[in-house]
Amino acid sequence: MKLSEFAVSFIVIAFATSLPDLFVGVMSAFHGKPELSFANIIGANMVTLTLAIGIPVIFARGIFAKSATVRKDSLYAALLAFMPIFLIFDGILSRVDGMLLIAMMGFYIVNVLYQRERFSKIFKSKNNHKTKSKAKSELLLFRQFLRDFSVLFLAIVVLIVSAEGVIRSVLKIVENFNIPIVAMGLFIVAISITLPEIIFGVRAILKKHENMVLGNLIGSVIINSGLVIGLTAVISPIQIGSLNGFFISSVFTVVIALCFAIFLHTDKKISVFEGISLIALYFIFGAITFFSI
Repeated sequence: MKLSEFAVSFIVIAFATSLPDLFVGVMSAFHGKPELSFANIIGANMVTLTLAIGIPVIFARGIFAKSATVRKDSLYAALLAFMPIFLIFDGILSRVDGMLLIAMMGFYIVNVLYQRERFSKIFKSKNNHKTKSKAKSELLLFRQFLRDFSVLFLAIVVLIVSAEGVIRSVLKIVENFNIPIVAMGLFIVAISITLPEIIFGVRAILKKHENMVLGNLIGSVIINSGLVIGLTAVISPIQIGSLNGFFISSVFTVVIALCFAIFLHTDKKISVFEGISLIALYFIFGAITFFSI
């Protein structure tokens, strides 16, 4: 479709790697446990801004962010990561709050489409086929499109079934072992469904597409905080009985999001030391949360 490298990383890959989060959120809402989705996304955002960026940074020996718009977007991602926590301080994330989060994500996507700087580098596939006529070339491209769309559709079906399995398994574990559902969402589910971002980041580094890493991670945070939590709240408003269980995660979300944005603005890159610092922040969060449960 002749999309730019940034467009592929944000619009296509960020949405694709966020589909597990989306389906888990929707299924948890239908099961009457939207708080699981909320905890999951808060945890997933922290994993995305620590492990999913720190590990590729170590592989790449630092990732540069030369584009001013990418650095600006990191601030917007930090803001949107904090918004669900701010909106739920009254004890409930209502349908109106959910629509506000979706609107904030929509604003960002429209802004992306109007910024030509992002679309200067076209992502070229290695599988370019030369044919004798334009008609044959277009027919071949159309067949490839149908094939790829069929694979995409099948993958989405598998994700829906998998998301249902995740929710049922988590609820059984919570019931049988009396583990707080918030803890399951913040750690077990969050790390599991953030694996696509981590794996994609490492693969992109190995294939010399460093710009795609930041686009995917910034996009994932914005989609998770905007679309996933927003849609979950629209389906079933998210009520939190006590904010004490979210206090530690709220503080660390703000700290991690700000550190990520600040690191991108200093020297216009995330260095190896900064990547290790982000990873360390996640493990510190995990240790403090574990001993406080």
